[in-house]
Parts: sequence; structure tokens; C-alpha cells
Amino acid sequence: MPRPPQAMATLPNVALDSAVFDEATELAVRHFQQNRGLSVDGRVGEETYRALNEARWSLGDRLLRYDPERRIRGDDVINLQERVHELGYDAGPVDGVFGPETERGLRAFQRDYGLTADGTCGPATLRALRQLGRKVTGGRPQLLRQSASFVESGPHLIGRRIVVDPGHGGEDPGYIAGRPPRPTWSSTWPPASRAGSPRPERRST
Repeated sequence: MPRPPQAMATLPNVALDSAVFDEATELAVRHFQQNRGLSVDGRVGEETYRALNEARWSLGDRLLRYDPERRIRGDDVINLQERVHELGYDAGPVDGVFGPETERGLRAFQRDYGLTADGTCGPATLRALRQLGRKVTGGRPQLLRQSASFVESGPHLIGRRIVVDPGHGGEDPGYIAGRPPRPTWSSTWPPASRAGSPRPERRST
């Protein structure tokens, strides 16, 4: 059997010195694919290999910066994006890709904390990120901004609940806020006016 690729060092219980792609390795690959939202087939194709390579990076293992021609990807970028968001800066989507939004958020952090605002996560920036505590709790700022934008967007249907009342129609508008509800008739109304229904007898006084 062929030996697993170097990127598979991120899988549990896979020793590269002596491991072969056996059933245990395939099970580990399937578990990794499931956790990453990939197609679970137990094979290390191009997509799985790329995800394995990205998963082996931890924040601080390498210099992180924005390269428009060859963008840096990896779990270390995810950790950086989450950390910048926690400090109250918008680093764009937490997708593991060091793009222009991540660079802008990192530059803003560096500028506010007296660091060289070059948009590069080096030793000094990493040390500052680790020393500072969280400033934003209860959710990521990006998601909070999206929720606020829905509220401020006006009377649109996005994010709103629509209730359709099938019990009214014609001249009956149904319930209107601020107005008393209109009386509803019983299903047996009127009992004495139906064809063949006996009428109550009158008694002379």
C-alpha cells in the first residue's frame, strides 16, 4: 500500500514513519472529511489534500500577510480572523483565507495599538494579540452587524415573519391591531332558523 502524504500528519493516529494507507487511516480520513464538511469517501483527493494541508498550520507557525496573487489559506488564518473579530475589528468572513478584508482589520488593530500598521501578522503583532483579552462577547461582530443591518433596512420581508389567517375573507378584514376583535358566530348559529327546525312554543300569559 502507498504511504500517506505529508499533509496527513494532521490526522490522528497516523505515524508517517511506518504508516500505510490501511483501514484505520481511511477511517481517520473519513472522520476528517466529515468534520470539514467535505465529501466523505475516505480518499485523499485534491479537495481533501488541500484541506489537510490547511489544517496543519497553527497561528504563529508562519508569517501571515495578504498576497493578491497567491492568498494564504489555513487554520492559522481562521484563528487570526477570529482573534481580530474578538477584539472588535472587522476582518471579513472567517473563512481561512487571508484576503483584503482580513488585512484591513489587522491594519486597524495594529494602528490602534501602536504597532507598525503593515497588515502582516508577525511576532510583534502575534504577541499583542495573545496579550489582549476579548472585547466583544456574545457573537462575532460581523454577524451582529448583519443582524443590525436587517433591522435598519426598512419594511422589507427579509428576516420578517408573515402570518396568513385563512379564517377570514370577503368583507371581514380579520384582526386589525388597535381595534377590538369582531364577534365570531358559533358554528351552530342560528339554530332556530334552519329549515325544518322546530320553533319554541309561545306561552300565553
